[in-house]
Amino acid sequence: MWKYEWKKLLGNKAILSMIIGCFLLNGFLVFRQGTQYDEEKRSSPDNIHRIYEEMDSIENKQEWLQKEIEKEENAEDMGNYARRSALIYVLESVEEVENYDGYLENIKIQAKRISRSALFSDTDSFSKRNASQIPKKYDKFEGMTLEVADSQGALLATQSEMTDVLFVVLAVLLTYFFISMEREEGTLAFVRCTKNGGRELGVRKIAIILAGSLVGMLLLYVQNFIIMANLYGFGNLGRPVQSVNGFIGSAWKINLGQYFLLFLCGKLFVACVFVGVITWICLKGKNILRTSVVLVLLVGVEWVFYAKIPSNSWLGILKWCNLFSFIRTENFFQTYETVNLFSYPVSSVIVCSIAGGILFIICIVQSILCYEKVSRGEYAQKKEKKKREGRQTKGHGIFFYEFRKVMWINGAGVVLLLFTIGYFMTVSGEKIYFSQDELYYKHYLKELEGEMTAEKTEFIQKEDERIKKLEESEESFDKERMLQCKPAFDQVKMQAERIGEKGVFLNEIGFNYLFDKTTFIGRTGLLLLIIMLAFFQTFVMEQIAGMDTVWNTIPEGRKKIQRRKWVILIVSVLLLSVFIEGMFIVHGVKGQQLSGLSEQIKYISAFEGFGNMPIAVYLFLRWGFECLAGIGGLIVIAGVSKKVKNTATVLLVSGGIAGLFYLCMRFIII
Repeated sequence: MWKYEWKKLLGNKAILSMIIGCFLLNGFLVFRQGTQYDEEKRSSPDNIHRIYEEMDSIENKQEWLQKEIEKEENAEDMGNYARRSALIYVLESVEEVENYDGYLENIKIQAKRISRSALFSDTDSFSKRNASQIPKKYDKFEGMTLEVADSQGALLATQSEMTDVLFVVLAVLLTYFFISMEREEGTLAFVRCTKNGGRELGVRKIAIILAGSLVGMLLLYVQNFIIMANLYGFGNLGRPVQSVNGFIGSAWKINLGQYFLLFLCGKLFVACVFVGVITWICLKGKNILRTSVVLVLLVGVEWVFYAKIPSNSWLGILKWCNLFSFIRTENFFQTYETVNLFSYPVSSVIVCSIAGGILFIICIVQSILCYEKVSRGEYAQKKEKKKREGRQTKGHGIFFYEFRKVMWINGAGVVLLLFTIGYFMTVSGEKIYFSQDELYYKHYLKELEGEMTAEKTEFIQKEDERIKKLEESEESFDKERMLQCKPAFDQVKMQAERIGEKGVFLNEIGFNYLFDKTTFIGRTGLLLLIIMLAFFQTFVMEQIAGMDTVWNTIPEGRKKIQRRKWVILIVSVLLLSVFIEGMFIVHGVKGQQLSGLSEQIKYISAFEGFGNMPIAVYLFLRWGFECLAGIGGLIVIAGVSKKVKNTATVLLVSGGIAGLFYLCMRFIII
């Protein structure tokens, strides 16, 4: 039986190709991440690695780095910016490592301040208890010497978001293949006929899903380690993990090699938890559509808990006992975090390990027990489904029946309704916050927005003179506060010089928020996801029910039905894209207090090459791109459904193609 199940998996070309594609894509993305510019570090890993190689034999590393930074700052060649940024980043890392004793002392000082503060006078409060507990966790590190070494290989090998995403994709592929596909094909209904078939077969299938996912997780990260070992290496594996950049606050007394081993063990544990949850949801879902919707809703709720709940809140357990916290395993090694458990600080590692273990056991046991029950009830469901399909209704036209079939029978209407409500609540409830510089910019905007005039030019000149006098003034009283407007004014002055005396001064910050490429691509990806969930059954159900054969007996039946079906789908996509883009634009215009949508977009930075195109036209063209992407998703579903006769395969293959398209936009174009 084991051999047959594995053979069945390896014999499915579509699923096997997608699994292989996940590994190839992971290798490409990890290699690209290791060689591209990092905006946060303002440099590339390769530049940072070269700095470490240069100072490897130098004894006084801080002094050498400071001298090199001064050389680069005084150099006339602006091409040295990348090297200067790398030097600054390395200097900060070296200072942190060489001042580790000072870091430990600072922890004790901060704990004493909290203990003595009137804000935390309550001895039973979480903050009071936490402040007294944390310094004790670091007492064992006193006198420990850290080693200055390049951390790029270790960080890039263990901190890849796309590797975690691709693991989840692998787990979903295996679970859908062994459970959802059998349900769609009808083979699950025959398990009830075999001796001990439900229980025994369920255990073996779940074991195969678990084993395949564990091997997949292990191979993905082994691939990461091999790539980074060849690019940058890991240095001395015996050095303390606190030597790795970003791990200075780690409360684990382990070396780098031990960290790698514990990291992989943690990832395998997380893989077990994820497989247990996904398997249980697949067995509980009546069909693949419900399963997919529940998974998407679960991810959304978990993300809200993870992103919105503060760590020290009494609801912090929902943040830490969370799928997003579990999968970011490296975070548990970077610093010592505690969970507010009834006002008592408990290590996040202990809480998450216990919670993850309990969740895994419950889901796996429930899945095994549920498999037999589901298989026994599947036969009756199949018979009832055939009865419903055999009923005939009269009195309405083809368009009505196709609309009902798409929106109600196939469940597209339910998915669209749930998404519409959720998206409306999310976007309308989002608050736009402004930084200090943005608030000052808005203050200047009140005087300058609109067509440039002589009065506005004079206002800029006077403000420039006022700020220069403040900078030259020797009076220190309130000078710093009064100069807080300078960054915003510098932006205003540069914008005015760029648009010229006959240009139009627009709210650049607001329009940049509206035109942000990352959020636009995110909305396009959201559109593709909803289209996949709502319409993936539309085409393949005709194949499964044999309706394509019936159409051939009706004069021009296939063409009439297909035309109406495509009209329904295309109109639905257009309305859906209008809703997604329209909600965002209305919220952005209202929140940013934008005006001048009829003005030319060339007056906004980075859009000078668009000529005299109005902003409204640009927004319309962008909406058109979303529509084309959505219609392209429909075409992909139609193409896949003609090749396969299984809704699970249609969803996985079309979703994989759409996901690849999204990744190309998200990680290659930007």
